Amino acid sequence: MSLELTDNILNDEIDDSVSNLHDSEGNASKYIVYQSYLLELFHNCPRCADPTSCIIKHIRGSMLCVQQDCIQCNFHRVWYSQPMIGSIPAGNLAISHALLFSTRRIKEPLCIGRDGRFDSMGHSAKYRSYSAINLESGIIFDVQLVHSNEVKSSLHLEKEGLDRSVSLLKSNGLIIGKIVTDRYVRVKKWVRENLPETKHCVDVWHVAKEEARQIILRKGQWIKSLTDHLYWVAASTPSGHKDQMWEKWTSVGNHI
Repeated sequence: MSLELTDNILNDEIDDSVSNLHDSEGNASKYIVYQSYLLELFHNCPRCADPTSCIIKHIRGSMLCVQQDCIQCNFHRVWYSQPMIGSIPAGNLAISHALLFSTRRIKEPLCIGRDGRFDSMGHSAKYRSYSAINLESGIIFDVQLVHSNEVKSSLHLEKEGLDRSVSLLKSNGLIIGKIVTDRYVRVKKWVRENLPETKHCVDVWHVAKEEARQIILRKGQWIKSLTDHLYWVAASTPSGHKDQMWEKWTSVGNHI
């Protein structure tokens, strides 16, 4: 068998291996391998079996790139320990995903906090991303990305993201005992109609923001003190007892 024919067969085998890896990478098993043990695989040439030289070209997180050269038959290859997704090593992306969405013991009923972020300011936004986080454990349950073409207008992006997140949690059999959102009227109505057994709370940041705006419109003073007091009312009443919170809030007059 000629050297050229052998080289072509070897290249075909490598191409087939890479193709099979990409076809099954989603369900492929992953292993933790020590560097010294991994480099043992590159001590001999796969073509002529003579000793070869190998160097680590670069490391990107969990991905290792090894260059192998054989002086005897001029064999050369650059080997990667994992496939790429765009410009990101697949293993790095999988580890980040696992850390962010790692499953831990979940205490029900859940206390969920939700908020969104537009890709641009104003009413011309095309995308809005939504995160749902367990406020007791800090675990992020879900992230939704909604395009404006999927809804009537950008004004409906918030409600659509909420709908998708809640549907996902319900489909996994999770019970939502309390949900914290912003002050959108559409969101309040949706929660009232679709989560009648769930306690709906408003994020104190949104309340404080509106309070500060009203004080400015009335040319009032004490903006920083009043908003700080409002944050204290929420933080010092974890039970959410509305009468107790109201008494704390109205006590601000004594301080002024």
